[in-house]
Amino acid sequence: MAGYVKMYMVGSLGGVDGVDGIGNINLVIGVGASDREWLRVLNQNPNSNPFWKLKTIIPDPQNYENSIIDAVIAFAPELFKECSELKLVAKQLGTSTRISFDSGPVPESWEKLREQARPIFEKIAVFESPIVELRGKDKYPSWD
Repeated sequence: MAGYVKMYMVGSLGGVDGVDGIGNINLVIGVGASDREWLRVLNQNPNSNPFWKLKTIIPDPQNYENSIIDAVIAFAPELFKECSELKLVAKQLGTSTRISFDSGPVPESWEKLREQARPIFEKIAVFESPIVELRGKDKYPSWD
């Protein structure tokens, strides 16, 4: 059985310029590992207005640097509503719940949408966290 190995959280910066970490969390993305890595939406902002039904993406292992932006586009498309390719990608996706950037199919316009979304994505606060089991551990995280 495969499990989650880390999470990405999308939200607002906490404190002044993020000195207190993440503030509000609008999206949680789980990264799972089995024979290949996959990303799945675990928690979405209840006020989001999804343009499609995507729940899982499988990144391209040869081009992994796009996996986070692809996941944020896939699971929070409302953040990129000013991108002109968004509606076309939504039409191309139809009712799909999964995209594999490894083996396809990927909407024809996805790459163009990704490039339109990149300047917006660069302003979004994304945090990464490993998943570590505490049960049975004699040591808990310190808040020093």
